[in-house]
Amino acid sequence: MDWEAFVAISQLVGALFVGVSLIYVALQLHHTVHQRRTEALGSALGVHVTQIAHMTQTAEAASLFRKFVRGLDEMTLDERGMIMSVMLERLVSFNQVINFHRAGLLGDDEFQAMQGTVISILRTRGGRQWWSAYKHMTPTWIQAFVTKAIDDRRITCKPYDEELPWLFVEGPAQAGARPA
Repeated sequence: MDWEAFVAISQLVGALFVGVSLIYVALQLHHTVHQRRTEALGSALGVHVTQIAHMTQTAEAASLFRKFVRGLDEMTLDERGMIMSVMLERLVSFNQVINFHRAGLLGDDEFQAMQGTVISILRTRGGRQWWSAYKHMTPTWIQAFVTKAIDDRRITCKPYDEELPWLFVEGPAQAGARPA
């Protein structure tokens, strides 16, 4: 075998090795992105569901939340403090959801569903009052994003009493327990 043939074969093997390596790296990257999307969705959904459960886990918490959506003026200072904690927690997790979505780790459908839940709270009388009083406690870009989203009718979401009908509509058991 002459030297030129050896060099040509070596270059061909090297090119094949580079090609296989690039394919391997692309597959690993695809797998990592898919895994990160799955983790982001699981994290965002887990926090989202946990927070809804936290707002309604006891009769007192559910009653407080119903009072909140009707307006802050019905609430004591202690109740406002509890709601402030709950709502700031909601906005911190919504910030995470927005960042996951912007990074491409959360799909449009999942983002819109979670956004709709947060915006539906803020579209209530109490939600609007809370937001105008406490929005300064959030980063300015969140202030701009949420303020715009609250009035953006292209963001479709059910009113909160329709979003969680089991929380706002009394069933036969509750209606029968009502004082006359």
